[in-house]
Amino acid sequence: LPKYNRKWAVKDVIAGITVGLIVVPQGMSYAKVAGLPVQNGLYSAYIGALFYCFMGTSKDLTIGPTAVISLITGELVADLADRMSAIEVAAISCFLVGIMILILGVLRLGIILDFFPTTVLVGYTTGAAVTIIVQQIPKWLGVPNINNRAPVYQIIISMFRAIRTLSWLDLVVGLVSMFLLVAIGLAVDRWGRGLFSIQLIKISRFFIVTVLATAVSYALNKNAPVDANGNIIPRISILKTVPSGLPHPQVPHLSSISFSEIMPKLIAIMVATVLEHIAIGKAFARRNRYQIDTNQELLTIGLANVTASFFGAYTVTGSFSRSAVKFQCGVKTPFAGFITGALVALWITIFVSVETGIAAGVGFSLIVLLFRVARPNFHILRQVKDRPEVFVDACVGSTFETVAAPHGILVFRIEESTTFPNTETFKTWVVEQAYKYTRFGGRSKAVVDRLWSDDLETHIRKLRLTAHGPESNITDDDLPKLRSVILDFSAVNNIDTTGLQGLFDLRESLKDYAGVADYPQTFFELHFVGVQANVLRIMELSGITRPVAPIAMQEVRVLNHDNQDTTT
Repeated sequence: LPKYNRKWAVKDVIAGITVGLIVVPQGMSYAKVAGLPVQNGLYSAYIGALFYCFMGTSKDLTIGPTAVISLITGELVADLADRMSAIEVAAISCFLVGIMILILGVLRLGIILDFFPTTVLVGYTTGAAVTIIVQQIPKWLGVPNINNRAPVYQIIISMFRAIRTLSWLDLVVGLVSMFLLVAIGLAVDRWGRGLFSIQLIKISRFFIVTVLATAVSYALNKNAPVDANGNIIPRISILKTVPSGLPHPQVPHLSSISFSEIMPKLIAIMVATVLEHIAIGKAFARRNRYQIDTNQELLTIGLANVTASFFGAYTVTGSFSRSAVKFQCGVKTPFAGFITGALVALWITIFVSVETGIAAGVGFSLIVLLFRVARPNFHILRQVKDRPEVFVDACVGSTFETVAAPHGILVFRIEESTTFPNTETFKTWVVEQAYKYTRFGGRSKAVVDRLWSDDLETHIRKLRLTAHGPESNITDDDLPKLRSVILDFSAVNNIDTTGLQGLFDLRESLKDYAGVADYPQTFFELHFVGVQANVLRIMELSGITRPVAPIAMQEVRVLNHDNQDTTT
């Protein structure tokens, strides 16, 4: 808070209010997907948003109920429907998932997330979207007595069998609402491009359509007939009574469940929660060119879920749609989450056998193997003094008399394939080496233009103290500007889509540090040497590199720490 700039407040308040207006109808809708009363979706929305404001490391992320988590929670609610209420199931799952994520954060096991490729999350989310669409169609058509927890094909069959009982009013209101959502978006894109005040209409269209539909529902049901008990018989489907006020804290009833029975679903919810949250956070961090702290994010969503479980909420995680809205509103800090939360709250190991020992040994070996893949060795390469065509690892400098590469040029080597487990680590390591041995080539930002969490200058000073020693008193004037980075890929046998994306992100980060964003005429190039044929083809097809014309080629040898010739 002492670093908060008052000029940020306008954008933060706009983003917070806008997301708050969106999360009200979204939260209620997601609660219905999860098989819960609509108010539980609102409880989840405000508690998550308030909590993240104080602990999160992303200015764009907003957490609350999401489609994927709601779908899995709904499956768990259906499985335990004969033993406990939906609210009890939601609270228990929220608490236990929060504890599991909290353990990951406390033990700083964010490294585990590097082993989950983003394609898995994309596929799972797409499948969940199709399932949710099919589940909602019977409600949209007003077709009664359809079990929307059944398999998708059964829902479709049952719906066609009961199509003659559909409610035309429900169908018309649903069609008009969807038409308005699409029409408002298209109209603003066509006639309001570049006008932020007009773009706000598009961003808030979910809330606008909800208000209009509620007004239509009120008009249609105002004089609706009542049954013998005095309850209204609505002409179109409505939510009916939604309790007002906030819930009283209650401890989840853990003693009434079998953990072995619900653990598979809980693990699925935990994995989806963590992957969705971190993937969204990294996506917006990459777009805005800042970094999130994975372990801190795990602590945040873990504590948020544990806390939320006492207040009638179900599992929360990062929401892509609402985070995108915050980004479009130009949010400056996580304080916008406080505005959103406040708006909604107004709205509302000893071995026991030989087999175990063997399994543990195999498991440990697998963990070691995976760790080596995720955290491979990286090396700075230096030129042999009397043989400038030979580069060796800096760690064997005692064997050879070496000199650094020419000013502004850095040469690195990775000793592992560039794949999703190690991409983030490699990218961070290269950028930090640039911070240590070169200086920033762009314009320094004014205080008002900096992010609330911008501590890059302090981070760079610490890195340089580590690299050059506390007695060096090194400053920017003592370092050259970054002009080129050369990556020795002779040990890279494979590269996947995450690795390619990491190289693109790395190039942009290095270009920004070299000053290309502020001074487009600035020279900077990223080069690759010793690239194997199968990797080279993938890289060329992606556009990250292209062959260098064979003019004045010189033989360059790279020696590893065993003095073995590794590439020519």
